[in-house]
Amino acid sequence: VIVLDLPVSGGKIAQDGRPVKLLRKFAVHEFDLRQFKTDSRDFLRAFQQAVEKRVRSNHPSFIGLSSGYDSGAIQVALKRMGQSHASYTIFSTEDMDIIQRRIEWTGSLVEANIIILSEPDRAREERFLREHSEHFTFSGLGRQGALVDDPASHGLSHIFREVRQRGILVYLSGTGADEVISDYGHGGRKFFPHSSFGGLFPEELSEVFPWPSFFLGTQRDYLMKEELVAGAHGIEGRYPFLDRAVVQEYLWLSASVKNSRYKAPLHDLLEGAGYPFLAGEKVGFNADYNVREDGSSVKLSRGNADALQGRVRAAAQDLSSGGVLVAQQLEADEAQLDAVVADLRRREANVNQATTEVFQAQSELFRREQEIVAAANSYDE
Repeated sequence: VIVLDLPVSGGKIAQDGRPVKLLRKFAVHEFDLRQFKTDSRDFLRAFQQAVEKRVRSNHPSFIGLSSGYDSGAIQVALKRMGQSHASYTIFSTEDMDIIQRRIEWTGSLVEANIIILSEPDRAREERFLREHSEHFTFSGLGRQGALVDDPASHGLSHIFREVRQRGILVYLSGTGADEVISDYGHGGRKFFPHSSFGGLFPEELSEVFPWPSFFLGTQRDYLMKEELVAGAHGIEGRYPFLDRAVVQEYLWLSASVKNSRYKAPLHDLLEGAGYPFLAGEKVGFNADYNVREDGSSVKLSRGNADALQGRVRAAAQDLSSGGVLVAQQLEADEAQLDAVVADLRRREANVNQATTEVFQAQSELFRREQEIVAAANSYDE
């Protein structure tokens, strides 16, 4: 955290070239850069706990299901805890065979939705974000331009619009996994130009830490994108890959474990669960390919919608009954307050009576003192 003293003129930050003074700089959290763990068990335990923490809610949750590692890892964690959820997939460039097999693997716990986005709906979401989303310009490291110009933002907005209407308000995002676990590469091969070291971790982690996208770069860009688009629809984004314990457990893995496979601990998770995935492939989220030129978007749904909607109804019922309980509690509190006020008034009356009696006693005492003084004066004479 950096605290600056900014030159101010007329209540605004001055633009006259006056220097900015650094007042204070301090760390919110320090990561341990030792690399000593030789297997991924502690990482996987921390990740499972991170997902479990983030589904504690009165509202049901959903994931954006791609054919890549990150959303798949979240779905595996959800199944292991028996958590019903919805999944949403934008058709675009996803491997639909993998998506289909993932839906079948998850079984009755998932209500799966596949959307073929139409150009009119994409354009509608772009207009919506221009009107309702906070402005944000990408860093240029990975993404160029503004958030509202990004087709992925439009696809997210389309999904968030539907889940908001259905009362599915908790979004479990895979954001952060690429930045922390792979640096958008593996074994020195950069999958994208903005990769810093091609995912080839050195024996001394301090040589590369923090790499540009660990805190900033695409980490900040994509996190801001999801936060702002979700916020525009009243959806809460939650990020298990950015749990501090998860990040620390990954950093603690030895360089040889990190470099053994692309996203090695997630590979272990998916392979161990028998979950369908394409080993070694990075799959990005797109929404501007295979778009219907006109008309409305098409949504194909499959799975246990009843279980999910049951959670929505339960959340609504909890909210309703909670309102009744609050009203009852307020009535009880009001009655108790009335009793307290009545008791205070009774005590006040008693105090007033006692005060009157004390005053009368003091007056009588004063009168007698006067009589004694008068008698003493008469005796002296």
